[in-house]
Amino acid sequence: MSTQYQERGLISADVAAALLQISRRRFFQLVEQKWIAKAERGKYRLRDVVQGFIALRDDQIERIEKRNADNRIRDARAREIELRTAREEGALIPTDEVVTWTQSVVDELMRQLRELPARVTTDAGEQSRIANIIERIGDKADEAGAEYRSAWGRS
Repeated sequence: MSTQYQERGLISADVAAALLQISRRRFFQLVEQKWIAKAERGKYRLRDVVQGFIALRDDQIERIEKRNADNRIRDARAREIELRTAREEGALIPTDEVVTWTQSVVDELMRQLRELPARVTTDAGEQSRIANIIERIGDKADEAGAEYRSAWGRS
């Protein structure tokens, strides 16, 4: 490169493309798209090349971020529609309803199990042993319910 061009901060398209690590063809596309300004025939200001390329990258990043945000919104809307459709088709049951139903089944099961010791034996010791087993099962059910309520913020 001649010192005349260096003094004025001008570089050739080949040097500019090499600095930007892009092909010569891509460099000329950027010039044509007005990302990089031409200083004079076949020469470009180093400052214009760098700033133009930075502006291009900033624009690309902004577009990607917008597209990602749009995709998240579209995905959320699609999920909302899927849930609404599943609920309308009866394929989705509100968790609170399932918990209430499950609790009523467990309560009835425990009520009947508590009557079991007296039905199966007259031996007080054996009745007590069976009752203890049943109570441990009830305690486990209560623990599982408490863990669920704690994990999901339910009372």
